[in-house]
Amino acid sequence: LPVAERQEEEGEEYLTLTFVRLRGEAAAGLTYTVEAGTTLDAEDWLDDPELFAPDSVDSSHEDYDIVTIRMAEPVSATGKQFMRLRVDSNE
Repeated sequence: LPVAERQEEEGEEYLTLTFVRLRGEAAAGLTYTVEAGTTLDAEDWLDDPELFAPDSVDSSHEDYDIVTIRMAEPVSATGKQFMRLRVDSNE
């Protein structure tokens, strides 16, 4: 399951989402999309790359990556932030 937490960087707190992304044959047909919003309303979720800082990827495992995505803006800039992971199957 994805894990959301706050990460401190240069005196500011940022929301992060960490999840396991399968690789190889196990990942065939899967698309991973991180979305963010300031409310939990269905129409508020966005996957705009400008909302996020560059990914941190741990590829040291044979069959999967551990991916951490951080919001580009600190929590203090927006007040409320929510992140979620959507995994779609194309099969």
